[in-house]
Amino acid sequence: MTQNRTADLEKSLTEARSVHGDLLKSATDSAVERFAASNGCERCRGRGWVVTWDTLDSMSGCYAEYGDCPEESCTPESREKSGLQPGNTKYDRNRGSCWQASYTVEQMKEMQEAGYLIKRLDRELALEISRWSVTKGKVVRVVKAGRGRKDRRVEVGVEGIVDRVFCNDWGTQKCIVRDASGNKHWPTAKQVEVIDPTPNPRDWQQNVDGVPVIGTVMKKTAKATLISLTSGHQLWIPYSQAAELQSAVSGSTTSFILPTWLAKTKGLL
Repeated sequence: MTQNRTADLEKSLTEARSVHGDLLKSATDSAVERFAASNGCERCRGRGWVVTWDTLDSMSGCYAEYGDCPEESCTPESREKSGLQPGNTKYDRNRGSCWQASYTVEQMKEMQEAGYLIKRLDRELALEISRWSVTKGKVVRVVKAGRGRKDRRVEVGVEGIVDRVFCNDWGTQKCIVRDASGNKHWPTAKQVEVIDPTPNPRDWQQNVDGVPVIGTVMKKTAKATLISLTSGHQLWIPYSQAAELQSAVSGSTTSFILPTWLAKTKGLL
């Protein structure tokens, strides 16, 4: 059975980001040391300008006004020697004076390799998470006990294929899980975990348990169809139990498979 690689990918991604972060920290520390050793101007942080007024009504600082740094020791020569102090502000973005880390040729190569690796792992992780998410057609196992009445709870350990995932009227994501015997269960999506993301549908088709029904479509809503049987009885059938009814045309006679348990509930058996 296919293994879930999510944990391994997350670990590799953390390591790659750590390498990338260590290189950036090394470059930042070097810039800080250079700035301090050169007696860089703390007033303007080596920019040569200061903010003289800002309305503070704008998060971007687009209304700010600026002036030359008033420190006498802050000169073009001293700023060239010290460089910019690491750490940018919104005003640096507006003034085009953002500090950027500088690297050696070897460090730049390591940064690029780490960056490429991070992008690749990000893509692979997103695909793996999607692959192992609870969706229709995947085999799942119930791993957490549910709430509510005990006689209605789905037992932990139940395995089956997901026929449908939906949100109930309370906004809870639930799924219809059909086990190997054809019985249907309604756990929440948080109660289950995917154990096979790519099962063979044929392995589960033979377990479909149902009763063939023929009737006329009388009325349709967003969630169910009103069917009139040849016996004269009318039944509301939810699409979750007979998906083919969703495409049936009002007034037409159609056939569909109704789950045995529902057929018993509706009095057809």
